[in-house]
Amino acid sequence: MKNKEEVKQSLNFLICEKKGISGIITVLLILAITIISAGVVWYTIQNVLSSQTSELQTSSNCLGITLDIVSVGACPAGSTSCNVTVERRAGGGDINGVRVIITDGSSTLIGDGNAMSALEMATITATGSALGSDATKAKVAALIADSSGENYVCEIVDEYLY
Repeated sequence: MKNKEEVKQSLNFLICEKKGISGIITVLLILAITIISAGVVWYTIQNVLSSQTSELQTSSNCLGITLDIVSVGACPAGSTSCNVTVERRAGGGDINGVRVIITDGSSTLIGDGNAMSALEMATITATGSALGSDATKAKVAALIADSSGENYVCEIVDEYLY
């Protein structure tokens, strides 16, 4: 067995002879960690900003598009389809189509029409499960292509109350 003096010498040797990381390596490690962290933060922010930008651009394409409901066919309780005539006014960009929504408050009929040029008129048939009561409201909105080519439904631009 070792006596106390030998143990103290062994401990002092371990403590005194231990070498630390040099200052240059420490600075390089801190720089590397900082650069990697900045890259991760930049990547995250860039993805959020690019998705928000494309959504904002798609929404702005809806500005200036004006659709009017010209006439609405009768939609009594039990109807599974109703016709709505829509006119597009001048202005706005290209649209992929027109969405018509007819509701009785609980049931909904939806119809998508084709692309319309300015000053064009079209009759769109909305279909769905049977209305529980007489229709109370018809709405119309433009459909435009988003950045992925999918149809994006613009805000409702006209509403007809029965």
